[in-house]
Amino acid sequence: MTTTAFHSRVPVGGDARAKGWERFAAMACDALRQAADILSAHGLGFDHTAAAGYWASGSRKAKGSDVVLPLENGITDPLVRALELVRAAAPPEHLISRYQVCFVQQQPRKKQNKVGSKAYTTDIQVRSLVVPELDLRIEAKVLFGGADVSAYCGKNGLLRFADAEPYTDQHVGMMLGYSVRRDDAHWLKEIQKNATSLTAVGPFEKLDLEGAHVTGSLVTSHATGHVLVLHMLLPFETNPSARAIDSAPKTKKPK
Repeated sequence: MTTTAFHSRVPVGGDARAKGWERFAAMACDALRQAADILSAHGLGFDHTAAAGYWASGSRKAKGSDVVLPLENGITDPLVRALELVRAAAPPEHLISRYQVCFVQQQPRKKQNKVGSKAYTTDIQVRSLVVPELDLRIEAKVLFGGADVSAYCGKNGLLRFADAEPYTDQHVGMMLGYSVRRDDAHWLKEIQKNATSLTAVGPFEKLDLEGAHVTGSLVTSHATGHVLVLHMLLPFETNPSARAIDSAPKTKKPK
């Protein structure tokens, strides 16, 4: 997969606007990584994994062992809290401060006919209070097995960016995978393979985002036109750790 400049794939008018989106998207990716690091270090001041609503009620199998997965919203809530810590710590010259960036969860989509509890929401919104068009909508999914890849790519995942009532009215969005097993290369390969049959989703590309490599794909939206969707993965753990179970040496059965 060849690497393409991110701003050359942003479907907005003008190079300056595309490069503005590149800076904004790079900032959002960096903030998300910092927030995930805060969670891994239990930096919120409390153990978010012990809070009610973090773990699913059922279990899944990892090499025959039962493991419990975190819920999607169980991760999203503390992740957004950690993003607020990142925002509060940003110096005045940082893009977060200069553009008055805020991080919020479960925000209604702008273009829809529903309100209140019936309104469709986006999992995470990263937006500038200074430049209104810099409004990044993020859909999150937990990734453990093949069925989760189908959900990631399906009508309640990647295809939300093709909805008649659009997930975003901007030309850049993001899919955020909460991977609780295996590595990024595995999931990106499986996601790309699953998405090849989706007519609304274009080829996956490796993009140069201010020196960092990200994966992106164009999604055809009924209302917005083309949306460049970034695919980002953040690691989390099951209970007990599926990664530890996967990497444990096989024990020989006694003869």
